[in-house]
Amino acid sequence: MPPLVALHLVPRIAPLERGDDAEMAAALSRALARAGERVTVVTRRPAGISDGDLDRVGLARRLDPLEVDGASLIVREGRVAGGAVPIFALEGRGGGSIDDNELLASAALELCHRRGTWPDLVRAWDDAPHIVAHAEERPPPEGRSVPASVLLLRDAGGRPVTPALRDAIAAAHRIALPSPSYAEEILQRGEGELVELLRAAPDKLRGVASAIDEARWNPARDPHLPAMLDASDPSRLRDGKAEVKRALRRDLGLSSIGAPLACVLGDIDLLDRDAAEALAHAGAQLVFLHEPGARPGSEQVAIDLAHDHPMRVRSLAADLALHHRAVAAADIALFCQRYLPRAFSPLYAMPYGAVPVAPRSGAFADSIVDWDPETETGSGFLYAPHRPEEIPAALRRAVRAAGGESWTHLVGRVASSDVSSRTAGVRHAELGREAVRASRPANQEVAAPP
Repeated sequence: MPPLVALHLVPRIAPLERGDDAEMAAALSRALARAGERVTVVTRRPAGISDGDLDRVGLARRLDPLEVDGASLIVREGRVAGGAVPIFALEGRGGGSIDDNELLASAALELCHRRGTWPDLVRAWDDAPHIVAHAEERPPPEGRSVPASVLLLRDAGGRPVTPALRDAIAAAHRIALPSPSYAEEILQRGEGELVELLRAAPDKLRGVASAIDEARWNPARDPHLPAMLDASDPSRLRDGKAEVKRALRRDLGLSSIGAPLACVLGDIDLLDRDAAEALAHAGAQLVFLHEPGARPGSEQVAIDLAHDHPMRVRSLAADLALHHRAVAAADIALFCQRYLPRAFSPLYAMPYGAVPVAPRSGAFADSIVDWDPETETGSGFLYAPHRPEEIPAALRRAVRAAGGESWTHLVGRVASSDVSSRTAGVRHAELGREAVRASRPANQEVAAPP
């Protein structure tokens, strides 16, 4: 069977723009191509980008103007995602960005029509969902079907629902959220107009576990580390982590004791003073990392804790290099946070062999199986979401396990956990084929990867 032909309409994509959403769009496009789809990306020219910048990212070639809905659009052609995916950037006359998402949607379909790449499937993001309804309404070329559609939702929070998003939810054949557990939680306990619209269409809604940002978090090729971490070789992984840990402890003035090193990520202000004090006595050295954009004063509990326990606690404003070194050195990654949907999975510490302690929700619940000391099975330590008082007990469980004979096997299992974009791409490709099947008669064939 021929591969699925897919149109991926994205308002932002790397390397034209920066940020997690743009990087995620590029990573997903690359992963879908690896999964066997014939993906075409259509985007708008970003505002403020020069012709020289477009040339440098490979969008130098101009095609014939595209006449759509009374507008004459310039079309630039190139490739993204390491050359794996063709991309077309649309702009108005004079190089202006297209702010009208209705026009962008119409132009994307017209471009595919003219180039003979009419899609079996369209994918759209929630901030530019107009193409979902456009694909349903526009007559297809002779001999082709109306495209199926997948709407990609970044989250289901209490934001306003635009008419375009409401229409897209009604028309889409499948709707994807970035976590199976999060999708289930939203249907059961979510609130707001968007949640009510999703509850009205439960058969469409799917959770697809997001991948880590492999361009930033790759232990085998991390330029910030003094030693490579090789998850495929347990002894090399152990030796590499030991070298990184020695260097970090030396630089931070922490003694080289037998206690495990725990890197604390997230919102430490979830803890009251008593719970934070309990963390300091859980039996681990603690390195609190304050990420950029932290709320003013949110790190004060950690600062006070480091002042009171200078032999085993550090509180640091983490630049990029320090963040990588601390994650790689850590025996334990303590996620002291509520799960919030993001472009990428928050479990970037797992490939570095940092055993997670995390809330039982969202992406954490998707990827972590709670450790059972009797059977020595599991891949981390979970605590109840919305119960931050349980965090110290979960950390103590991890510290006890770190002193046991099965810890090396647990670290290896964690480091080998599949949180890759390749697996996420396969799941999104499967969802795309599911959407096509839902859109067509039962006797009509659906393309599959070669």
